[in-house]
Amino acid sequence: MARTAPTVVFTPPPTPNGALHVGHVGGPYLRADLYVRLVRLLDDREIRHVSHVDTYQSYVAKKAVEVGAEPDALSREYTGRIRADFDAYALRHDAFGDNRDPDYLRFLREGVRALTDVVTVVEREVPRCEGCGRTQLEAYARSACTGCLHDAYLNVCENCSLPQQVDDALGLLCTQCRTAAGGTTTARFLSFDAGAVAAVEDTMRHRHGASRRASALFDRLGPHLALWQFESPYGVAVDDSGLVLNPWVEIFFHHTWCLLQECGVDTRLPFSEGVAELNRRDPDVIYFFGVDNTYYYAFLFTALAQALAIRPMVPSRVKINHFMHLRGAKISSSRGNVVWADELVGSAPVEVLRTRLARSCPEYAPRELADDGPPLSPARPVGVPPAGEGQGPRELDVVRARLADLAAIDTFSVERLVDVIDKGRERARAVGGDDADAIDGYLAHVCRELQLA
Repeated sequence: MARTAPTVVFTPPPTPNGALHVGHVGGPYLRADLYVRLVRLLDDREIRHVSHVDTYQSYVAKKAVEVGAEPDALSREYTGRIRADFDAYALRHDAFGDNRDPDYLRFLREGVRALTDVVTVVEREVPRCEGCGRTQLEAYARSACTGCLHDAYLNVCENCSLPQQVDDALGLLCTQCRTAAGGTTTARFLSFDAGAVAAVEDTMRHRHGASRRASALFDRLGPHLALWQFESPYGVAVDDSGLVLNPWVEIFFHHTWCLLQECGVDTRLPFSEGVAELNRRDPDVIYFFGVDNTYYYAFLFTALAQALAIRPMVPSRVKINHFMHLRGAKISSSRGNVVWADELVGSAPVEVLRTRLARSCPEYAPRELADDGPPLSPARPVGVPPAGEGQGPRELDVVRARLADLAAIDTFSVERLVDVIDKGRERARAVGGDDADAIDGYLAHVCRELQLA
């Protein structure tokens, strides 16, 4: 039976502890934007691009301490700057969620209660810094990853995607005091046994496009604990325990809330009734994200969706990109190797900036930020034969067919999209005459719709 609900594309909520850099823009956000635009141009199915901000992330509180600001004010300031960056690069969202909404917070509390009825929650003693009083989890602690020895915050390693287990942390240090923890406190964790891990792996095996990162994660991921609640002065509390919720669990519920809204489900319904109605409408969910979020989007969100029987929140596909590089190293604000998104704004038309970042998109491996320059050389490309008489229309058909192929999520690729445009322009110059005008005219129309040069 054909779906009557929309396809909903989710991109990760940026953390409002800073503005966006070009690695953010040229990664999941531009990829998703180009995909949604392409589908709307070539397909008649309804598609929506949805995101929000990561309001309750511990990195917001960490940044606030560093700059002497109040976390909520800092979050609101950077939320405005993030949205301005999206606008400056013509990155459209059909909906941008508000996870401060009182109705959503009611939904979140109901969802958390429902989840605790069907998952195993365990309490553990965890390190606590005696100097600053911070629980040594999330943004407040770093160690060496036990999976690959990369330096990692006490959540997930961005190098290998494995969740960090606090009991096994190597060289754990407080990120604020730069000292080893001397005390302890209590935190709560979700316990995933071998069966739960296998169930997610079996579901996601053919949904990540043979991503090496996702495959490697599932090859190594065994029974483990995932943070549920911990002691922190900043975050969202969902009960009277005095603990705040893991912000990534909150993100899952906010994605679900946004999905309800996009499908026209009455969000005033009790949690279980809203989920039942969402299941009946059966939307298609696609995630675009960076490799550092692989554990959350490929494993944790699917595990939570399966536990709560929210079928549409098990994505039909996940599209994972690597990191953009600058001077041979990952673009990173914390490492001081960065080009901020707003630094390029005004240096060229937005179509040119988007094209530059599209040519730098690290879909399959790390990729260097491309030099600025014209999309194509004006000279006839070497080795391109002239077209035979009457070949122009056939070549336009090839261009149309290849673009239509890319509107399918399994085959969509920014690299291939740019290649179709490049090769189509090359052939137009080889064809010449009215046929060239037809090819160039069609590609100009495509580029206008995609906001590319």
